[in-house]
Amino acid sequence: MDTNEILSTYTKKLSHPLREIRERSLQLLFAKMQLGWTLNDELRSNSELLEALLAWFDIPHPSMQREALELLLKLIKTKGGNYAVKEYNIHQMLEVLYKIRPKVERNTLELFEEIVDNLKFLNTVESSDNMNIPRLNIPSTSSINSNSERGGLPNEELCYSNRNLTSEPESVLLEYNSNHNIQTNGINVLLFPWVVLSPSDYKTIVLIEDSLKIVKSTRRCCRFIRDVFLSDFSAEIFLNRPSIIKALLAISDGQLGSSPSEALHVLLSITKSLHKLLKQLLSAELICEHSKVPHDNRDSYDNVNVELEQIVGRIITPNEDKLAALRQLPAPIFALDTAHTVLCIMAKSVQIDSTNKEILTMKELSLCICLVEELTNLLLDLVDERFWVTDHSSKIQRDIAHKSCMTMRMLGELLMKYHNLYQADQERLQHRVAWFRLLSCAAELLYWARKSPLPPTSLCKALQIGLLDPGIDIFYPELNKRMSVVLQCAQSAVDQEFKSRYRELKKIFTSMDHAVEFMQKPGNSQNILLTIKNSIPVLHIYRNERFLTDIAEVLMAKKVDGSDWSVARDIALSLMAHSIPWVKGLFYKILANMVKEVFKSENEMSLNLLCDVGVLTEICCHGLTCSNEEVQESASEVMLYLLRGRLVLSEKCWWTLLASLMPVLPLLHVYAAHETQLGKAICKSLEADIVECMGVSKAEMAWGLVRLSFVKCPAVQMYAAHSLCGLLDDDKYLPPKETLRTDILINALRRVEVQDFNVDQTSSPDRKVSTTGLIQVLEVLKQDLVLDGSEYMPAGTSQTLEPSLRRSTLQQLAVMMRQQGLHDAFVRYDGVKIIDALLRMSLTVDDYLAFPECALSCVSVMNSICFAARHELSKMAELPLFLLRAILVFPSNESHVTMSAQVLGLLAWAGFVLQELDDSRQIVPALPSSVTQRVNLPFTVNTYWITSPNAEHGSVDWLLNDTEWRTAIRIRWHWVLNGGKRVRGSPHLLQSNKGLNDHDLELLRSACVDYSCTKGLLNLENATTHMQVNEALCVLESYIHVMSSSTVCPEEFGSLKWLNLKRFLISPPASARDTDLLIVLLQFIVAYMDSVPNTEATMSWVKSSFISNEATIIVLLSRDRLYPQQTSSEDIDVIQLRIYIVKVLLRCIIMEDGFSGSKMESLLKILFACLERVELKNFHMLGYLKELLCCIRYALHSNCDLSEEALLYSLKMITRVLSGCASSAGRKGQACRLDAMLALMAVLKKIKIHNIPVQRWGEYCDGFLTESVIRCVDAQRPELRAAALQVTAALVYYTQLIPQILQYISDESLCRYALDVFSKNGEANVVRASALALLTTVTSRVSPHNQIEVEWNCYTDVKTHSVVNLNNSAPTHKFINHMNNKSRQNKALIALKECSVMIYKLY
Repeated sequence: MDTNEILSTYTKKLSHPLREIRERSLQLLFAKMQLGWTLNDELRSNSELLEALLAWFDIPHPSMQREALELLLKLIKTKGGNYAVKEYNIHQMLEVLYKIRPKVERNTLELFEEIVDNLKFLNTVESSDNMNIPRLNIPSTSSINSNSERGGLPNEELCYSNRNLTSEPESVLLEYNSNHNIQTNGINVLLFPWVVLSPSDYKTIVLIEDSLKIVKSTRRCCRFIRDVFLSDFSAEIFLNRPSIIKALLAISDGQLGSSPSEALHVLLSITKSLHKLLKQLLSAELICEHSKVPHDNRDSYDNVNVELEQIVGRIITPNEDKLAALRQLPAPIFALDTAHTVLCIMAKSVQIDSTNKEILTMKELSLCICLVEELTNLLLDLVDERFWVTDHSSKIQRDIAHKSCMTMRMLGELLMKYHNLYQADQERLQHRVAWFRLLSCAAELLYWARKSPLPPTSLCKALQIGLLDPGIDIFYPELNKRMSVVLQCAQSAVDQEFKSRYRELKKIFTSMDHAVEFMQKPGNSQNILLTIKNSIPVLHIYRNERFLTDIAEVLMAKKVDGSDWSVARDIALSLMAHSIPWVKGLFYKILANMVKEVFKSENEMSLNLLCDVGVLTEICCHGLTCSNEEVQESASEVMLYLLRGRLVLSEKCWWTLLASLMPVLPLLHVYAAHETQLGKAICKSLEADIVECMGVSKAEMAWGLVRLSFVKCPAVQMYAAHSLCGLLDDDKYLPPKETLRTDILINALRRVEVQDFNVDQTSSPDRKVSTTGLIQVLEVLKQDLVLDGSEYMPAGTSQTLEPSLRRSTLQQLAVMMRQQGLHDAFVRYDGVKIIDALLRMSLTVDDYLAFPECALSCVSVMNSICFAARHELSKMAELPLFLLRAILVFPSNESHVTMSAQVLGLLAWAGFVLQELDDSRQIVPALPSSVTQRVNLPFTVNTYWITSPNAEHGSVDWLLNDTEWRTAIRIRWHWVLNGGKRVRGSPHLLQSNKGLNDHDLELLRSACVDYSCTKGLLNLENATTHMQVNEALCVLESYIHVMSSSTVCPEEFGSLKWLNLKRFLISPPASARDTDLLIVLLQFIVAYMDSVPNTEATMSWVKSSFISNEATIIVLLSRDRLYPQQTSSEDIDVIQLRIYIVKVLLRCIIMEDGFSGSKMESLLKILFACLERVELKNFHMLGYLKELLCCIRYALHSNCDLSEEALLYSLKMITRVLSGCASSAGRKGQACRLDAMLALMAVLKKIKIHNIPVQRWGEYCDGFLTESVIRCVDAQRPELRAAALQVTAALVYYTQLIPQILQYISDESLCRYALDVFSKNGEANVVRASALALLTTVTSRVSPHNQIEVEWNCYTDVKTHSVVNLNNSAPTHKFINHMNNKSRQNKALIALKECSVMIYKLY
């Protein structure tokens, strides 16, 4: 039966009704497969087996699951099994497997998953359907509009983003996407939700757009957008109406208006708001469906619109365009267009002419860089890297890809331009620090687009230049590492050489660190040898003889064993074969001196380094042949002393040395000569008495004399021939003693010409040939021999083979051995031993007279097989003597002499013979260069080891050919050598230019943050004009942004002379220029506090300048006019000054360091005093009002203990502000209302903690406050609604205030009101939690209107409609569960209290 029939029989039995037969058949199949039984590629039998194995699991409890699954896995992995699976249909098979998965036992699940993975892989490779990337699902206009009405995001526009989001948003996004079955193709958010505006708000948008087109109002309008509008309105409004974005870009480019810095600042604020909005929209606590906007009639009384109409100069009654939703700007397109425009502005601003004047100021340049950074972060959250592996089938995808490439290309070109400008003129410090900041963006973008088929070459080139900058490598290691990883991941084929070069550069940098470590601890480290080995490449750039001497001293003085020995050996070989002549020469000289010292003293431990075959081989092959005379002399001295060491060294040391010296004697013997001391010593070492004294065997002496007979020196040849003839003194063998003449041997060898071996070159050693004839021939020849142990000996008188038959058989064997395919078989069947025994027998006196031609055939056979059997032949001690006898017996037979000489020459260096192919593809032996140059060999030979194999072909010379690489190596070595590795963040090493030129030193200084800031503070101290102060502050601000990514220590950074800035803060401005200067300084302080780590050392000077008892700048908040000449147009700048003062105070409060209760009360009084001066209807004061309320909010939320008086005054002022802010129309004033509401929450919480009776403060909670709070419950923003409900809950806690609250709610009871809010469809979780907090407060008191029994039917109705919208909120689930069980309704109140905690997590 063939395999298919056996398989078919077993397969049929797998479905047998009897369980025992089924299991027996499966066991047999499994055993056969384990024993190597293979399946044929017949589709029918394999398909039957596949179906039978799948049907094995049809029964409820299948047995032998592991055997069945392993057999199925083996079947799938075979070629026939692959065809069977495809025939069965992979998708169908996967469905079958998923159905049987519940039956699979736990211990076989891993095997089951492996089968599924193999099938999925098969499907991926073979299925053309799966290779098509799913296309992007672009939502239709109707779906966008329907989602926009609800205020939610379209399903196609949301996706899980794995970059720069915290773990909580990630889990929320993942849950959201799993519930909505989203497919994104890499685009996480395409369009933000459409914002439906009231007529008043829409009119504000139109007026803002018109105001931006008026040159005189550009500055005022930009500040209104930045300080007020973006706080009250969602940033996606600008994407809904892209004409405003275009106007801002035109202003930034100088095409419209004269305030590019203000427009850039607005674009930066919009980008930050969009980034914040993206995270808010994907927050599980804030996702909601917004209700429709109420159409109020108060837009005509809107003071903001009135002010904007005055700016525009006309009254506008706009009609909203119904098609505006179709023209909204996709978020990725906004990010890319804005980034490209800003990069173009930065590129155009650089003037390379002789004037060195730029269009952009340093402040505007810093704003551009901040904007590019924010746009990059926004883009990478909107579109992830999966975008680059999808099919760009839609226009929007192609636009994103095209604009991304344009932006990255422009960024790369700008980076190279900045780099070249600074290299040409190192006074352009602003370009240097801008280059640092933009490199981080470039790394992020290239990593994002790493899967792109062709990333922009200019960006790759720019990152490569940045990677070589020594300043980045030293002071910004994280950025350097990130750029390195990015370039390694990028799919660019043009920078392969750079990657190879950079790998070598990093090896050199590592070597520098090890070299300095060795210099500091030259002999104390446990891993000193590894340190030395890693530091050897430094010798290419650090040409210090003392450094090399220290290495050699450690090598020779350290006692090494085990793993240390191999390391020491590698070090010695590297130095002996070093490519730099002085390194090699000095190390050989040290070796020679060491050997001399050993022979003069008894310190033999130093000689261990030379007791190694590799070291001695290096000396013999390359040290003795080196063109450097110093190396050659030192190597000769070393070998000369070693040959004479028997008389000086101890027994143990000599035998250790001799064991290493014996393998290299064939290489040493080629240097035998009559005119050199070493050559004479070599000849002397082969004398019989010397050989005996040294402990060398006579066989090795014979081989050594044979080698000397091939040396090119005639005197040495004569000496070798004479000595060899003296060894042939056995009368048993031919020739007789009287015919052993040296001249005959010399003449015979000199007549030999170079010929090929007796081998048929047309035959192939790999071709299989029949060995039957060879075996028969060897069996015939064995008849005259007897086996004595492992050797064959002549049978003597019992020889049974006829002389003629032996002769003809040997001749036949000689012909057969010309075929290379028989050589291995000849060796395998003891042919070498047989032919050696026959040669001995043929050269005996008696046998030779009878069979003179047998010796010729034996030599012919040895010549044919000498290369394949060179190791076996070289072990035969007397073989060279018998070959010499054969030459002397037939000196006139030139063919015989040539074959014998070839065998002798090959076997003399058998340990070093390699096989190579010549130009005609013929097999040719190869020997080391030192051998082929000094001996006359009778056969064609190739040469190897022309250069030392231990020579590390240094990449340093390769790198030093380029200026940038050379500079990187030079500066890095100077830095490491002077201790920069240990004090990386300290600039003291930059004070001196010892070892570096001015250009290199300036490269380091400009990259060092603390050094550059020290220099900037000095320039600021010496500044005499406003422009100089502004420039110094801009440079300092630029370095502040990169401080966190540098190696500078915060304590050292904080110890700089930052207090020098205090002189600008204590001097009140006396002019508009002073005001502008102070605003720039405050902007710098804000950036400082946002970028620098918050430690006592770094923030102490800020606190002392703003919140200490000596702080005077806060006084400016209470002054209406800063100087007498202040005009009305300059009032806007004064407001900006106050805004930035409050921003700094806000950050000081958030840090909460240095505040006591009394100091916080004093600060609150100042802030409330400023709040009283704010005119709530003043258009220009709205931004200032927002910052004041935010600062007051955080002050009230702090942990400082406030007095009752301060709390009551705070409540009074917040009530006043809230009543005024609540009168604004539309969305305007929402931010102020939110801050006021949160501040009110904090006040009420502290009042409750201090148990202040309501009678003392109830008068401030009048109807205006209550009405404002209840109105905020219906606000547009969910966080404002939640805060209003929390305030309502805090007020309801006091029974006296409940009637007043009931006047302004629509329901008859507060319970019903809270439940209505809770049950509202599509409400945010944070609002629901606040509603439950209100319900908890109400139900905590028992009354006929709020008992749970009365409200039970209401609750049941609410639960039915709203529980599905809870979005897995654990506290609300607990509340529902307790309410379902009436006996546990008391626990429901506890659950409600847990829900109220959720609101505080957001603020």
